[in-house]
Amino acid sequence: MNISRRIERPGIWLLVLTAGICFAQPTMAQTLYVTDVLQLGLHDTEDLSNPPFRSLPSGSKVEVLATSGPYTRLRTVDGSIGWAKSLYLVREEPARARLASLEQRNIALENGNKKLRSQLSDQSQRLKNLEEQTSEATALTSANHSELERLRITNQALEIEVSKQGITLSLGWLLGAIVFAIAAGFGGGWWWMDRSIRARHGGFRVY
Repeated sequence: MNISRRIERPGIWLLVLTAGICFAQPTMAQTLYVTDVLQLGLHDTEDLSNPPFRSLPSGSKVEVLATSGPYTRLRTVDGSIGWAKSLYLVREEPARARLASLEQRNIALENGNKKLRSQLSDQSQRLKNLEEQTSEATALTSANHSELERLRITNQALEIEVSKQGITLSLGWLLGAIVFAIAAGFGGGWWWMDRSIRARHGGFRVY
């Protein structure tokens, strides 16, 4: 009987020790959120006997470091470490915090859409300006082609006219040269005859 009791006592102590370890052992790092309460006090001591040195608003993201009964030791995003009531910590982000987060995302998306619409408007205006410049350039090119064609036709007409004037001038010079040659021949013949007559009659002109 005494031997049985001696065997049972270590077993009981082992069971108590195991339960204590499970009760106060540090948990694996996990992320929790402050539930839908206005503020959750963060304390230095495990039993929360001292006043909280910080208050965490609803939706605050915290990292679990250890649990001890109804209390959880946690670390905030900015590195503060303390104890708080486990009752007010939940695994999913509270609806109020999700709503605020969604509202912030919606505002950011609206701002992004406004910026995109502004950029689109600017690009549309630039495209319109380029189209107008292209249209003006096309019209100017067409006008230049028309003017060039007109100048080409005018130049051809002038070349034909100059060619005709060249032929007229050549005929006029040719006729003038013939008349000059005849007159020169006639004058030269008369001069030669007059000289011959004078030479024959002693320097006197006899007709």
